[in-house]
Amino acid sequence: FPHKPVMPGVLMIEALAQTAALLSFLTMGVTPDENSVVYFVGIDNARFKRPVGPGDPLKMEIEILRVSRAIWKSKAVGKVDGAVAPAGPVAVSPPSRGTALRSAAYRAAVATTFAVGWAIFGVRSSLIPLFVVEGLRLGPSWTGAGLVLSAVVQALVLIPAGRLVDTRGRRPFLQSGAAFSMAAGVVMALAGSAPLFMVGMALYGTGSALLGVSSAAVVGDVIGGRGSTPVAAFQMASDAGAFIGPLVAGLLADAASFEVAFLATAAVSGLAFATTLVMPETQQAKRIA
Repeated sequence: FPHKPVMPGVLMIEALAQTAALLSFLTMGVTPDENSVVYFVGIDNARFKRPVGPGDPLKMEIEILRVSRAIWKSKAVGKVDGAVAPAGPVAVSPPSRGTALRSAAYRAAVATTFAVGWAIFGVRSSLIPLFVVEGLRLGPSWTGAGLVLSAVVQALVLIPAGRLVDTRGRRPFLQSGAAFSMAAGVVMALAGSAPLFMVGMALYGTGSALLGVSSAAVVGDVIGGRGSTPVAAFQMASDAGAFIGPLVAGLLADAASFEVAFLATAAVSGLAFATTLVMPETQQAKRIA
């Protein structure tokens, strides 16, 4: 209107959709580039509470409600000086999750599950029996006691960890799990007695539980139920760790000592921990831009 210029409603809705798309990138930990494509796939019950004119600062507030396969649905509100202008749930479809490796969060999940495979499924199962008998000079029964303790601790931590990962976010538990796994390797390297050995096994169980639930949750957030290749790659990382870990640790134990083998295992967990420091939080609830 020449006598009263206003921002067209279609542009306000487009602005909400673009902000929602950017938040989806942020949640996935992906940096968009010139080849990124996001589709605006829907809006429900759009409302325009007040006009927006030249010079009015339009603030976009987006809260991700849910992710269903390829569709991210968000609560979208535009405000001018605190007053609602446009509002309406919007749905966008971010880029193919085949680009999951571009996500820092996905890379952290892959790194930590590789560390779990290396330390928990590999070294803990293969090197511990030799370490108990030849390194600590204890009876074979201590191997069974350590593995049982580790399994019990893992079971006790697993259920509350799963609940907390959903309520408090994935990143803190991914970091703490990697830290526990790293600490376990260091304790095992220093272990010269049965009590310290048992402490190390308990730390392995704690780290395994925390990493198991948090890394899987991160992958689910990033791929949003779409794309089997990222899931397969994630699972293969654990298998690779379980295969490579015992080989490398065994070689180090033969060439150097058990202490060096466990410190190398701790270093792998430490590298995984480093990847969690640069990842974003991927939990979608309450993510607002």
